[in-house]
Amino acid sequence: GATKPVQEYHNQKDPMKLKLAAFFCLALFLAGAALAMGEKTAAPDFTLSDLAGQKVKLSSYKGKVILLNFWATWCSACRVEMPGLQKLSEKLKNRNFVVLAVALDRDEKAVKPFIFNNGYSFPVLLDPAGRAARSYNITAIPTTFIINKKGQTVERRLGAIEWTDRTVVKRLEKLIGE
Repeated sequence: GATKPVQEYHNQKDPMKLKLAAFFCLALFLAGAALAMGEKTAAPDFTLSDLAGQKVKLSSYKGKVILLNFWATWCSACRVEMPGLQKLSEKLKNRNFVVLAVALDRDEKAVKPFIFNNGYSFPVLLDPAGRAARSYNITAIPTTFIINKKGQTVERRLGAIEWTDRTVVKRLEKLIGE
């Protein structure tokens, strides 16, 4: 019937298909390894401007647990995640913790009104050229890194997270206590 040509097509040993399949398997494996990230690695340092035009260096936050979130105003998943980041920032305020949001918008003029109109008070840095994003190998947003007090990346999270979830908050509080 109609399925026979489809089956024959799928049974062909196309070298390009095999290479692509191998590539995707490797990519999934590496993504899983990156998500687990039990190993601590030095967080790449960078200097970016904040919304007031002041230069901010990531390493100036050493001694605090940093939630480093790469996002953009045009990213719907990022927008959904932002209220939780604000609540988390407020909850862990004054506890050696900072939410640091790195906006990847090419048009910086979109970022400031979005942040102020939504009442977000955590620091927002601008990375329109994507230099910091490249140093963290950002391939999708939102992507978030948890950096310990020693400046080491201890976790990488892909996609929107519910940052007010009890287990997430407990994990961060444990890092703050270390």
